[in-house]
Amino acid sequence: MTIRSFNALILPQPNQKVLLALAGLLLALTLAGCATLSHEECVRGDWYQIGVNDGQQGHVLLRLDDHRRACRDTPAIIDEGAYRAGRDIGLLSYCTPVSGYRVGERGRSAPNVCPAETAPGFLHGHLLGEQVYDAEQDVAEAEQRLRNLERRLTDTQEEIDAAQQRVDAADNRDARRSARQNLWILRNEADDVRADIHDAQFNVDITRQTLRDVRERTSFQLQVLADG
Repeated sequence: MTIRSFNALILPQPNQKVLLALAGLLLALTLAGCATLSHEECVRGDWYQIGVNDGQQGHVLLRLDDHRRACRDTPAIIDEGAYRAGRDIGLLSYCTPVSGYRVGERGRSAPNVCPAETAPGFLHGHLLGEQVYDAEQDVAEAEQRLRNLERRLTDTQEEIDAAQQRVDAADNRDARRSARQNLWILRNEADDVRADIHDAQFNVDITRQTLRDVRERTSFQLQVLADG
């Protein structure tokens, strides 16, 4: 008897129906996790309020198609007119300079959802928010470079310590000369890294100050824009 046939006798084989059921359950759970509305929300059918909520969050009109898919296995009757009316009301609080600023500050693109009368203010606020986001990214990159250089200096210092030990342990002139040359190279490398750290720290200070300036300037401009 082969090992394969022996295993077939003593090991339970997966049932195809069970596997299909498990796959279906997994798919259902995945779809449920992505559903835009719960079963209860679909049945309740307050499509005006659902529209208001979506408008307040800046969702595009195609969001309604997502709701249709979420409610397709329920007895819900979708009231598109009520949804559109509610979404229009919700967009009144979304399509503002302050909201645009917050969207841009998070690094998100501006959705094309605002009507013509409110779109300019929203987009202007978004532009101001993007300036803050860009300045924050500059700070993050500068700080990351500084951290990388500091880790590099730590690693180089450990190599210097090990090189010094090799110099001390050298038992002949050639070995000592080679070890000292390597030590000299590492010390020069450490000096270069320290110089880079000095420059990187200066750059961090500059980008942080720039971020403070950008925040102060855009905050003032946003206030003027909102008041206007």
